Amino acid sequence: IPVNVKLPPGLKLVEIRSAKIKVTIEDLVALSKPVNVVYRGNFPANTEEGDLELRPAEIEVTGAKSAVESVNEIRAYIDVDDLSTERKTFQSEVIPLNQAEIIVENVNLSSSYVNISVRLLQLKEVPLVVETTGSLAEGYGAEINAPQSVLIKGTKAAIQDVTFVRAEPVDITGITNNAKIPLTLQLPEGVELSNKNPSIVAEINVEMIGTKQFEFTADDILLDGLTKGKTVNTDVAEVIVSVTGRKEVVEQLQRDQLELYIEMEGLTTGSHTVPIMVSSRVPLHNITVDPPEIRITILDTEQENLNE
Repeated sequence: IPVNVKLPPGLKLVEIRSAKIKVTIEDLVALSKPVNVVYRGNFPANTEEGDLELRPAEIEVTGAKSAVESVNEIRAYIDVDDLSTERKTFQSEVIPLNQAEIIVENVNLSSSYVNISVRLLQLKEVPLVVETTGSLAEGYGAEINAPQSVLIKGTKAAIQDVTFVRAEPVDITGITNNAKIPLTLQLPEGVELSNKNPSIVAEINVEMIGTKQFEFTADDILLDGLTKGKTVNTDVAEVIVSVTGRKEVVEQLQRDQLELYIEMEGLTTGSHTVPIMVSSRVPLHNITVDPPEIRITILDTEQENLNE
């Protein structure tokens, strides 16, 4: 746009350098941004800020569209040394920052200050219990990986009796592909999750599964821990072992990669009902045995010879 100059009486205009200037006209916009609190200093061991309340929790940023959109966050600072286990309220100035954490100029904030209520909470690590609901599509199996434990925080009284945290059941109904499902934790009143926790998700690794059956006889069963000088009789003629696992693993599985055995240690002479155990040289999802238990009779070898 052209530059017009008005002079007072008695002065004469000789020259205007840059007789035109470039002006960028933008829309005036307003955008609300949440307030982010940054703590300066080091927290005492096994503590973290918590029980946080902001008033207001959001600040409206007004200005030219490009300036407003460059605001990445509205930040307020608190010194850790000012915190205690008793809840305190602080008034802190808020600052509009861009992605590079440089102050954004030429924007207006709906409030220049924010009231922050906060206190120090204790940290505690507890086991995380994750269960599933529903079933996968037919022909599929899944391996579910989730954090074994989580870090919680609260007052000493709030966390001292917390021995574990349970997640809401993960619904795996109809899943046919690998998935990452965020976990929702069932936290007791007054207990929060620590900011130090990594992403709390359940990784569902889905794979096609296969099944296979193998026939064994009583002679195939290893008598683990059988004392010297004793023999074992059983009237079981056949044992069926059914396995389930990754399709490619099951398809290549051979009978000799499975071992049936009975734990004999501690069993005395006479009749006993014992479970049949199975070990596998390859990873499998599930192994079932039919019958799962058999009746055995333990005899002294010398007594057996006398009976003959």
